[in-house]
Amino acid sequence: MIRRIALAGAAGALALGAFAASGFGGAGAAVPTITTATAANISCTITAKAKISPALKNSWKQSAHSGDTNADVVAIPDTKFTTDGANNVTSKAKSISCTGTATDGTNTASVTGIKVELGNGTQAVDNPPLQEDNTCSGLLAGTQPGDVGATYATTITFKASGAKLAATTTSGQTITPAGVGFAIAGGSVGGSLAGGNGKTQANISDTTTIPAITAAAATSAAPTPNRTCESNLKIKTGAHHAASLKGPKGLKKIGVGQSSLDPSPAGASTFCLRKGSTCP
Repeated sequence: MIRRIALAGAAGALALGAFAASGFGGAGAAVPTITTATAANISCTITAKAKISPALKNSWKQSAHSGDTNADVVAIPDTKFTTDGANNVTSKAKSISCTGTATDGTNTASVTGIKVELGNGTQAVDNPPLQEDNTCSGLLAGTQPGDVGATYATTITFKASGAKLAATTTSGQTITPAGVGFAIAGGSVGGSLAGGNGKTQANISDTTTIPAITAAAATSAAPTPNRTCESNLKIKTGAHHAASLKGPKGLKKIGVGQSSLDPSPAGASTFCLRKGSTCP
């Protein structure tokens, strides 16, 4: 009995070996990877955190306070709080949800998630009349006439089903004020979606950035505005009256996602990447 069972087991093993060799019941075929897509239409909602270095600050400009009712405030000279030089912006974004596909004509990847790493490309050039680097007010104003905006580069990796989709890169993208935040667009797309186009609407999601960058400069009537971007005033009255400044702390990071001012779907931060058509 023992011998018969052993022989039966050996025969079964041989049969299974032949079954696997024939391609049935063995390991599945390797998932194909799309390295050069011929068409793609990918849309996602995203969340991200952007880091800014050096921190953004606004300087004190005496001319802007000539109408103040306090003579000591009027007399405070121009005081520089900004840091001259290039600014570095880095960000890591991930998707909350994604829809869309990419194909190479044979294989199709259904994209279910993305990760985006953004970093500096070329630095901005600030020309007269402003020649003032790294201000919070610049986030609202955008690139001034005669200035050259910075450009940025990104690396985008995908999570997909049906097929893998190799990473995509962008270079030469610009950031401009738009919506309740910023639009990241332009430049050129490389990698698996080379020749395509992309656009991101990055809405400010935290509850601290917008109050910081929209705060009015200090006055004798309102001496302590939000101090992230603006300096505060210290005012002494009486026989030894005086006025002095306490400098801004600086804006160092911005949260991106669902706009803190717009809870509707239109307030979400969105990512678009296409080939064969154009992102809206």
